[in-house]
Amino acid sequence: MHIESAVAREVIDRVLNLRDTPGVQLFLREGAVEHTRELILKQGRVKLGEPTDKQAAKLGAIQDLDRLDRIAIKLLTAKSWDGLLRVT
Repeated sequence: MHIESAVAREVIDRVLNLRDTPGVQLFLREGAVEHTRELILKQGRVKLGEPTDKQAAKLGAIQDLDRLDRIAIKLLTAKSWDGLLRVT
């Protein structure tokens, strides 16, 4: 399928403008929350071992991206899952 460059540019511009809409911003933030949680789990397993079901559930319930970022940073020096999950 061949699309003229002017038409393609217009479509791309419209899609990029959608990024600023509240619905898309919410969707992107939810994706960032999920990705950060998964990264904490992966790296935490390497450093701290497998979390208990309760610990994994506690991490899974966190929706605050800023808090997840603080947890990800604390993971560098954490000694336990419980200590890590006390980060507020």
